[in-house]
Formats: sequence, structure tokens, C-alpha cells
Amino acid sequence: MAFQYTPNKIPMFPVEIFRDGVKKPVVFEIPFLGYVAPEIHEEVDRVITDRIFEVQKVRDERNKNREPLPEMDKRIQYPRQTDVMQELFKRLNPDLAEETAAWPITPLNELWDQWEKASLPADLEKSEASEPSSDEKA
Repeated sequence: MAFQYTPNKIPMFPVEIFRDGVKKPVVFEIPFLGYVAPEIHEEVDRVITDRIFEVQKVRDERNKNREPLPEMDKRIQYPRQTDVMQELFKRLNPDLAEETAAWPITPLNELWDQWEKASLPADLEKSEASEPSSDEKA
């Protein structure tokens, strides 16, 4: 069987959000991580890298002045994986980014974990392609 790729039919990851008083969820879709365009990954990398440099600059200055580094100070917090996810959402589905902007860290981590896990390739050991051929079985 030939490899097939259809750029306008990429697999999507659904995110269902239940709002108060509504029985049906609002569904947002984002592409699996491996289908995000390289230019979006590069843009997010630049934003996150710039943030890391900003944080390091503030930390260096505070260390030089022997000032404390309280963990809750956003100016000295390095970006987390959920920050990367939010930057991706801003570019892939701005409505989802807005919806999740005020979420607590635990549901954000769970969403990242599920999106990342769903984005992994199928387990080759369980796929039909990895089964021994009839020649190898004999």
C-alpha cells in the first residue's frame, strides 16, 4: 500500500469543554502535534526562547543584588509545557486559547498530556505492519 498524505485532511484532536448549565460540550479541534506546520513550531519556539532569556535576565540581576527569588513571581518563572501549549493554541485555535487561558494548572497539564499522547504514532508492535509475514511464521 502506498503512503498517502492529504494536506487538507489532517487528523484533528477534539477538545470538549462543558460549560455550566449546558448539556452538550463545546468542541474545539486542533491538529495532532506532528501535523502542526513547521513555521508555527518555529514561531512558538522563538516566543518561548525569548521568554527564557527575559526570565534569566531578571534572575541574574536578582542574584547579583542578592535578592530573593520567590517561586510565585511570574517574572522569574521559566515557561512550562502548558505555556508552550497556550502559544500553540493562540496560533492554531484562538478561541480555544481564550477558553483555556484562565484554567488552573492541573486541567491544562491533563490536556497537554492527552494531546501529546494522542499525537504519538501508533504502537508498531501492535500494528499489522509489524506482524511477521507468512514466510517468517513457517
